[in-house]
Amino acid sequence: MTTSESLLALVRDHRLRLVALTWLDCRGDRLVPDRADLDPAALASVLPHMWVNEFDTATGRFRCRLAGATVNAMYGVHLRGRFLDEYLPPDLYARLAEPYRRALEVPGIVHVTARLKGETAEHDIVGERLVLPARGANGLTDLLVGATVYDVVMPAEDRVRASEDLVISFLPLTAP
Repeated sequence: MTTSESLLALVRDHRLRLVALTWLDCRGDRLVPDRADLDPAALASVLPHMWVNEFDTATGRFRCRLAGATVNAMYGVHLRGRFLDEYLPPDLYARLAEPYRRALEVPGIVHVTARLKGETAEHDIVGERLVLPARGANGLTDLLVGATVYDVVMPAEDRVRASEDLVISFLPLTAP
């Protein structure tokens, strides 16, 4: 199975499928696309669900460079400029940090499904996340372009406190 076929087989949500197809198109014959090749106009309908994290080699941490309105709403704060370990619940961060690093080093694609619990929400929230590597302006593969979708948006006064039924898939990239 090709990288494209494997990726599309993982993705359930139509919005994430659009992100995947756009990323694959921008990738072309390269292992990883440049972030500049990802045209926001082609992703306009999913921008509220998208985010970009940059790996900061000085700190060994991921810093959020961009986060759409829906993503910000789920965490109850604006994520831009914050480190991943500052806004993800500790249990979720502990599970995601290593696959995120691998996505840049190998490189590869990370796909996540989870059931989230809020501090006050009465119902669990089901989420799906797609994490794709990209090269920054410096020519290094140090960016994660992602999109996260939820079956409902958590109330603004609530915050994600835990994740359950977390399933993380890692797909190493192969030459197109």
